[in-house]
Amino acid sequence: MKKVEKHIQLSKDLLRFLKDDLTLEEELRLKEILEEDKKLDEWWNQFRQRDHIENRLSDYAQVDLKAKWSLHLAKRKSKFYRKHITNWMIAAATVTVILATGWWAYQSVDSVQTDRATLTSIHPGGSKAELIVENGNRYILPELKPGVIREKGTAIVHSGKALEYGITTAPENKAKLKAPTHTIVVPRGGEHQLTLADGTKVWLNAQSKLRYPAWFDGDTRQVELSGEAYFDVAHNASKPFLVNAKNIKLRVLGTEFNVKAYEDEKDVAATLVNGKVNVQLKDSRKNRSLKPGEQVLVSENNLTVNEVDPYYYTAWRDGVFVFKEEAIQDIFKRLERWYDFDVFFYNETIKNYSFTGNIERTEEITDVLMLLERTNRIKFKIKGKTILVSEL
Repeated sequence: MKKVEKHIQLSKDLLRFLKDDLTLEEELRLKEILEEDKKLDEWWNQFRQRDHIENRLSDYAQVDLKAKWSLHLAKRKSKFYRKHITNWMIAAATVTVILATGWWAYQSVDSVQTDRATLTSIHPGGSKAELIVENGNRYILPELKPGVIREKGTAIVHSGKALEYGITTAPENKAKLKAPTHTIVVPRGGEHQLTLADGTKVWLNAQSKLRYPAWFDGDTRQVELSGEAYFDVAHNASKPFLVNAKNIKLRVLGTEFNVKAYEDEKDVAATLVNGKVNVQLKDSRKNRSLKPGEQVLVSENNLTVNEVDPYYYTAWRDGVFVFKEEAIQDIFKRLERWYDFDVFFYNETIKNYSFTGNIERTEEITDVLMLLERTNRIKFKIKGKTILVSEL
């Protein structure tokens, strides 16, 4: 067995010792190894004290482990480092990294229980959507080869991950036609992009729906949103862009902003990245104007404006979940939509535990759950398409 493999195996055995999971024969063999190396034995006796383990876990929780490990490997290549480091120190470093980070990981592997079928039933989302045209035509976009969709008065370029609208009707004839309404529906486990006829770009998150005209006639550009979307609105000073979402209406000329207005959530939030937005309650005169870096929260017909970092609310567009002291219940709402699963909490208290961190949306669900278990307060069990959440 290679030296590195021996160190890794030793680390695993030490972990199993902490979990009281060694056979009598394995425990005797581990004892012999420690007795042969007094310095390692001394270090191990100190390390396995509860306070020390908890301190190491706290320290390493703040460290970019991949970066630190790369630095460690780089140092090992230097002659000075190879000359002065001993084998037991290499082993100790290996054990430290694995115990400090692998301890919670091993615990997570134990608690994130899955069956074989589950390993292929919950996956990250991807580009999925259905286009529904006013005349009844429906296009399941993932099943449609890239190309051009031709509908009344318009040609829609389908690239696989996005739709782009163009107008084929001559200007003199377009005025005689009423722009047909199109609807794009993004299911759970999906996302999609589209460029509207005026050049406005829209990113739709999972479980969202957008209704819009094939082209914009009249004095305004109006769309209707259910769910979450990021808008990069093409500037047109003579034709305001209006977004209707649940009980609010947003009015802009040209700007970038995010709107979250899910039907199964009580509050609506609009976050401004740049430009200017006016948010008005429907059937009311209440309205607020936003500046970049501000968010309006609409709850029970009240408008509350706060200064925020827009990245926390728009990072999903770039493929990242960002959580900042966010309740586990709210985190799972986002995960449910993206990974397309159901969640069951064993008690109400769990829902209010919080978590801070960044998670790539391409991560497998088991990796996400293991990261969430770093709170040392919850554990998970996966049964088919349902995740059961309980306290440690």
